[in-house]
Amino acid sequence: MDEKNIPTTEQLTLLIALEKEKQKTANANTKLEEIKLKRLELAEANKQRKRMKTEDNRYSSRIDKNLYLTFCNGGFYSYCVRPYMKFFNITSLVDYNNNVNDDMINIFQKYFNPLKSNKNFSERKIQELFNKSITELFSRYNSSTSLKFVNSPKQKTVYDNKAPGYCFTFKNINIDKKNEYETLQDFIVCVGEFKALTNSIDSNDSIGELLRYLTLILDVQNRVKIYGFLTNIKFMKFFYVTKDPYSSLCHYYQSTDKLEMITGLHKSSSSSTSSKISGKQSEEYLFNRDAWKIFIKFLTMDWNFYEYRMLNVKPDDYLYADKFNIKTRIGNGLTSMVYLLEKNVDNLSIIDPRSLVLKICKKDIYREYLKNEYEILKMLKQSNNSNNFDLFFEDVFQTPLTGNICLLNFFFMLSLHSKSIAKKKKNYTKK
Repeated sequence: MDEKNIPTTEQLTLLIALEKEKQKTANANTKLEEIKLKRLELAEANKQRKRMKTEDNRYSSRIDKNLYLTFCNGGFYSYCVRPYMKFFNITSLVDYNNNVNDDMINIFQKYFNPLKSNKNFSERKIQELFNKSITELFSRYNSSTSLKFVNSPKQKTVYDNKAPGYCFTFKNINIDKKNEYETLQDFIVCVGEFKALTNSIDSNDSIGELLRYLTLILDVQNRVKIYGFLTNIKFMKFFYVTKDPYSSLCHYYQSTDKLEMITGLHKSSSSSTSSKISGKQSEEYLFNRDAWKIFIKFLTMDWNFYEYRMLNVKPDDYLYADKFNIKTRIGNGLTSMVYLLEKNVDNLSIIDPRSLVLKICKKDIYREYLKNEYEILKMLKQSNNSNNFDLFFEDVFQTPLTGNICLLNFFFMLSLHSKSIAKKKKNYTKK
């Protein structure tokens, strides 16, 4: 190479610096392009998210609990439900239930047929017939249903609001009906509302009342779906509400089928009104067996259909309902709920204690935690230095093989100041 063409050290340094500058410029341009691309992708994602949110909000209602507690039923429906209502077909939904037979339908027809010859009856009478027919269905076909009917007397049950007229729990749940209706909200599987013959089940007030109950129960139980029905005996409609997990976003659904249950019924009234009715051509009494079949299918679906998920219990789990009533909730932890049980009036056993504590897992994955607690309790009970523990805890009464519940016997069932505790503390002090 010609020595004249050999670059000097200064020239080499300058060339290297220029190349570095070019590389920096190229890198900066590349990063700038990447930033622009990311901004475009983000903008498109935001547009897509807004489109999805707009589309979702057409059928959803995000409601503040304190707000909808203040609404009247009609206002709740108008503001929170009507703009977002979707529809479903109840006939198709329950069609796979092939367990309904003619005898089941006959139970209801037996109770309502006397109205064929006497159409002047009280609202209380018609509701009483409805109650008895459901009760007999569940009694005679206990193996075909997972539900139990609880006729709640409009006590304050859900968020200090009145309970739905018809509450259904799993059949192995025995609630103390006289004193502790607020405990019922933890176990409600589905609900129903009974309206007077003169009340339309299509009115804002009627639908709003039922759907508000369903929404509140979803919030209490932190579950994702609940069903309900609305009837005035002449007609019946079904509803369900879904709730996005860990969210206040609710979706409302109403059956397109308005089932005609019975025709030819009139509300009993004053003599003047009765004379007006008698002057008109009365409808022929008709008990619609097909409509009642759909209702009975709804009441006798497989337990998974109702999607009750608050507690990890199944209708066939033994929860000591033949011996104890669930009195009240006394604890709510991450993995389980704790309830006070009281010996029921039919339990004449001298072995069973007057009160027990029932601990129920919230989810199946928490069974091992409950088993571990059980083992720890046994160890504490058997330890040499268990005097302090014995002041309050007597023993694990029973732990079923299912592992999802635990029955505990404490000395302080009703009050921390009970005489039994005071006596034990006194004896322990003397030692």
